[in-house]
Amino acid sequence: MLHFLAANIALASTLHALPVVLYEHTGDADPTTEGWTLGPQIGATTLGPINDSGTPAWSIMNSAAGDTGFYRVIPTPAEVSAASFGWSLKVTLRVTASDDAPGGSMLSLYRDGFRSYQMHFGSAANGDALVVLADNSGSNSTTGPRFTVPGGSVYNTFELIYSPGDASADLFVNGVEQLSNYTGFPLSQTLLAWGDGSTRDVPLVPPRNYSDANYSEVVFSIVPEPTTAVFGVIGVLGICFRRIRK
Repeated sequence: MLHFLAANIALASTLHALPVVLYEHTGDADPTTEGWTLGPQIGATTLGPINDSGTPAWSIMNSAAGDTGFYRVIPTPAEVSAASFGWSLKVTLRVTASDDAPGGSMLSLYRDGFRSYQMHFGSAANGDALVVLADNSGSNSTTGPRFTVPGGSVYNTFELIYSPGDASADLFVNGVEQLSNYTGFPLSQTLLAWGDGSTRDVPLVPPRNYSDANYSEVVFSIVPEPTTAVFGVIGVLGICFRRIRK
């Protein structure tokens, strides 16, 4: 059985990367039942399930500047090591507020102990989603490569895919690459998080409601590049089997 499995792994790895999901949030499930921990909650942030016109999601709403409420997990050293072969952070959400600067109040991030890779979400006046790949060069967390998604306030899928060969990540929006060669910024912390993670919520055109978003999916996966997958897949499978047993 082991020889058969190894042969199939090697074949699959040479043809395409073998993704392994480590952590995820799906639909309107309470993230704390999926292995996530609610981070320090400040102010009157409202968290809960929602049926968003037929799309089940987890709603995060603020009522004032400085409110926070996010979900986190600390990957193990083995998971971080496996992710060094390549990883994906995919988020599907709808930013429900308008005129909201992407300052980190709605975000998703991965920190590998050396660098932080962060997607900050916001919206334009017409509801179009904004995403900033934070570079930590500014005081309000809105600096970095930016992309605006046309179409108004609708669900969009944002995916950062890290390539160890390039030592950088590319951003795909609804399956299309839009930003390339994002290297994050130095930070000595290990963390995976999403939700309202910053008190720096600044309306573009006050007064208005503060950051609101509905998260329908958050998925962090190991996605080895084909050239490295054969060597890293055994360790990845060990992690996968451990998670299945849990």
